[in-house]
Amino acid sequence: MVSSGINAEYLVSSGINEEYMESSGINAEYMGKRVSPNWRKPTGIDNCVRRRFKGTISMPKIGYGSNKKTRHIMPNGYRRFVVAKVNDMELLLMPHNTFADEIATNAKSHKRNQIPQHDTGA
Repeated sequence: MVSSGINAEYLVSSGINEEYMESSGINAEYMGKRVSPNWRKPTGIDNCVRRRFKGTISMPKIGYGSNKKTRHIMPNGYRRFVVAKVNDMELLLMPHNTFADEIATNAKSHKRNQIPQHDTGA
């Protein structure tokens, strides 16, 4: 039952830790971008993206992936675990110091008040 140490409401509302981005100089709009599932590799003979001209979008490459050991880890060192109801907190009993609880965006105020807030212990 580990919390992120940062207000869970703040993480839920922003989706991305904005304090981390400001300190590291990362642009917010590129932080959470993924390739959409309907993306296809350009195959046209005159396509400027396929020919990799300057000023065009870059195509996805295998080298853009993140390290497996640090993938899905938030800047505070924990992995995100979304809690929608009180029973979900019981799932955090075993992986003791690896997950941070985060209140789901669709949880209403009544459930938010029932979900207990826990400290990191650090």
